[in-house]
Amino acid sequence: MKVVFFGKQGEAMESVNKTDLLAKGWTNPMIGEFLPKPDVTHKQGFYGGYVVYSWKPEDVTKAEASTVFQQASAKLAKRRAALKRKKEISEFAAFQTTLDREEKERLEGFLALQQVGLIPAIRAVSRHAHSLRDGAQELYQEGNFEGASAMKVGKERCYALKERGIAAAWQAGMLRYAGAL
Repeated sequence: MKVVFFGKQGEAMESVNKTDLLAKGWTNPMIGEFLPKPDVTHKQGFYGGYVVYSWKPEDVTKAEASTVFQQASAKLAKRRAALKRKKEISEFAAFQTTLDREEKERLEGFLALQQVGLIPAIRAVSRHAHSLRDGAQELYQEGNFEGASAMKVGKERCYALKERGIAAAWQAGMLRYAGAL
């Protein structure tokens, strides 16, 4: 909801509402700290009433230009990046533990990693992933979407395992860059 303000020269200006500010990266505490009290408009919608908070664009521009706001914004960006990284790490750790016991036993029996070696194990996982891919495609074409979805999950887990194996082989010096084709 945009409310029209008139500037010093009489030109019409759209207001900036709270939704716009939150989309630009502002937080509720930042809005309360750096902006003056909002113009409050009560609206009646189909499902009931709601409130629109809006500010003059020059108030927002002035707040964003202040050094205190820029410092707070930089601190917030840093905190958000750290939280995003922490979330990615926890999701990766959760992924590693999501392989259920049956799948682990199947993969361990299938790979026999201690006896086969890392490179052959990576190749075996890759072949298994391809067979799951082909099986998922067949099930999907037959209309068995639930079975295809389950096979797709297994395929993605195998691809992730393959990537970890390739990374381990690279770190162990078992792989080297051979050049571009």
